[in-house]
Amino acid sequence: MPETLLDHLALESYMPHRGPNMLPDSLTISEDGQRALSRTRVDPDDPRGRDLFSRDAADGRRVWLEPFIGELMALTGIPLLKAKLDAAGQVAVFSAVSRIVFGAEAPLGAELEGHAVITRDRGAFTQFTAELQCAGELVYKAEIMSGQAAMADVAGQPVQAPDWDAAEALQADFGFKDPAMRFIDGVRSWDADAGRLVAVHTYPAGHPLVPGHFPGAALMMGMCQWTAIADAAWEARARLGHDGGLKVAGTITRPGGGQVLEVRDLVLAADGGIPRFTGAKRLAFREPIRPGDGIVITVDVQPC
Repeated sequence: MPETLLDHLALESYMPHRGPNMLPDSLTISEDGQRALSRTRVDPDDPRGRDLFSRDAADGRRVWLEPFIGELMALTGIPLLKAKLDAAGQVAVFSAVSRIVFGAEAPLGAELEGHAVITRDRGAFTQFTAELQCAGELVYKAEIMSGQAAMADVAGQPVQAPDWDAAEALQADFGFKDPAMRFIDGVRSWDADAGRLVAVHTYPAGHPLVPGHFPGAALMMGMCQWTAIADAAWEARARLGHDGGLKVAGTITRPGGGQVLEVRDLVLAADGGIPRFTGAKRLAFREPIRPGDGIVITVDVQPC
C-alpha cells in the first residue's frame, strides 16, 4: 500500500475533531501503517483560529502553549489507529502520556515536523512514541498510550455541576495567554507550609474549544486538564512569593471525588516571569469532563 497523504480536511474522516481542535495541516501515513509524519504551521492570525493555543515568550515572541504541542502529537499518532477504531466502532481517548520532555520553544509562524511510531498494540490500548522538531531542534518527545471508547458512552457521561458557593480570587498574572486558555476560576484553600493549593474550575458550555472536541459529544481536551494543573501551580507560586521554577504533583477530581487526571513530576521553569513547561514524568487520564462539569484541582508544589 502506498503512503497516504492527508490534508486537515481529509483528516476529519480519521478523527472527530473540527475547527481549531484539528491541529495538523497535513499528515503522511507510511506504507506499513506504523508511522506518521505531520507538518503544521500556525501563524499569529491563523485563519482556523489555532493561534488560541499560544502564549507570550520572555523575548516577546508568540509561541505554542506546551500542552497543546502534546495534543498536536497525539493527533499525529491517532490516525494510525483508524482501521482498529473503525472495526470496533469507537474513538481514541487518552490513557496516559509519559516520559515527557520539552526542548526549544515552538514559535508561531514556524513549520513543525512531528513523527509518531507505533511501538505496542495490544487489546484496547496502543502505545506510540512522539517527537516534534522545529528547524532541526527538538521541541517535544513523549510516549503516548491511547485507549478507546464508544462515542455514545462519551456523550452519555453525566454532568456534575459545581458544588461550591465561592472561591478566593486569583493572585497570579495569567496575561501571557488568552483568557480562554486559563482553566482555574478561584482558590478553595492554600497551605503555604505544605505548598498545597486547591483550586476550582467550571468548564463552560460556551468555551471556544467545545464545538470541535468532539462534535455531538463535547469533552474538555485532555491537554486543557493538564493546563489546569499548571495554572493552579502558577497560582501557588504567586502566593509563595517565589520567583523561580516549580516541581509539581497534581490531581483533578470531580466534585463527588472521582479522579479525572493525575500528574507526576511536572516541571515549570519561570522564564521572564512566564511559565514554560520543561517536562513531566506521567499524565494519567481517568475520566472525561463535559461542558458544565465542575472540577477540583489540587497541586503540591516545590520551588526549584
